[in-house]
Amino acid sequence: MRSGNNVQGNRASSARIRARRWSAIRGACTLFSLLGALHVAEAKQAPSSVSRIVASRACDGCRVVVREVALLSDDTFDTDLSNARVMRTPSGEYLVGGRRGVLGVFDSTFRFRRQLGRSGAGPGEFRLPTQVIPKGRDSLAVFDWALRRLTLYGADLNAPARSLVLPEFRDAIFLRNGELLLSGLITTASAAGFPLHVVTSSGTLSRSFGTAVPRVHRNSGRVLAKSIVRSQQGRILVGNPYRYEIEVWSEDLRLARTLSREVAWFPPTDETYAMSSPGQERPSTMLVGLGLDDRNGNVLATFHTAASDWSADQKLKGKTGEVRWPSDPNEAIGVYLNRYFDTMVEALDPVAMTALASTRLKGFFIPISKSPFLYTLREASDGTLALRIIHVDVVDRHGAPYPRAQGLNGLD
Repeated sequence: MRSGNNVQGNRASSARIRARRWSAIRGACTLFSLLGALHVAEAKQAPSSVSRIVASRACDGCRVVVREVALLSDDTFDTDLSNARVMRTPSGEYLVGGRRGVLGVFDSTFRFRRQLGRSGAGPGEFRLPTQVIPKGRDSLAVFDWALRRLTLYGADLNAPARSLVLPEFRDAIFLRNGELLLSGLITTASAAGFPLHVVTSSGTLSRSFGTAVPRVHRNSGRVLAKSIVRSQQGRILVGNPYRYEIEVWSEDLRLARTLSREVAWFPPTDETYAMSSPGQERPSTMLVGLGLDDRNGNVLATFHTAASDWSADQKLKGKTGEVRWPSDPNEAIGVYLNRYFDTMVEALDPVAMTALASTRLKGFFIPISKSPFLYTLREASDGTLALRIIHVDVVDRHGAPYPRAQGLNGLD
């Protein structure tokens, strides 16, 4: 793995690249753009009850524990640290983004196995693969942000089965009927301002919904960037990035209820607020991912929040007031973001949807494909930059894994 990365081109081009990169990472690793004023119409949204997420009484003394499982600093694969991406397949393998659009395939112990794809726009080729979307237990899809293309693979990852051109999105899951449920800003007259969208198996946008009043303003891309996960009980959970709020949907996309939580470290943020630079302005807290604990099914909510020792860096301020980013993109992603952010992880009971425990991690960690793994960029012992992978688990007061509850009575 190489630690040096020089940004090519003139200063203006470099500034634009760094701005886009920051927007992609801060918005849970994807980029959103609002393309001018859009005409939208109101949509009918079924009312739902609102319940509070409270601390669990069933697991007094529960803790969230983390352990490092890998530090990917080996030169066996040319990882792209400037656009670091780690994704997980349904079989438990990991895909790591490399330079020139290729992906590295790592086994469950993070040993490098082989390379997937090559640079280009043809079948089996990538420009900037950013997400893996599992489709059952035997297939998956890789989304290429640069090509706006979803490529479907079988479990062996040998040859792409087919591909679809999709609009840009924040998060996605496959529904049981083979359609895709997307979240994010889609800039068409019928979809703009809605957070959730259904795309058919042929790639046609068939429905946009998720709010009674569509939201279209300068920050719509972030407001609509909701996190999606399907619980082991079959419910679809949708997280709001700007406040601690989780919607519970059925498989046929009926809103069952809305759950909210009040914690001091996550005050609700004005949806029109758009942060410029975490080095100059204290970052607001944002929900950036919902995942599942493999062992017991607990829901894991991941948040980025201001570092506990946050302070503005006056060295980044330009003479005319503009914000200057570090010139090295590795510095911008790794050292820079770790300096100004902490990561909160809170575990929720999947049935009662009560809060089991939480932990605060120093630095900017990114969830890996709705799993109990997170990654960040760290400096290795030899001074080179590397991807640090950690595993999150929930244990009781005795250190034993907190057992999975059965049934769905808490949500029905």
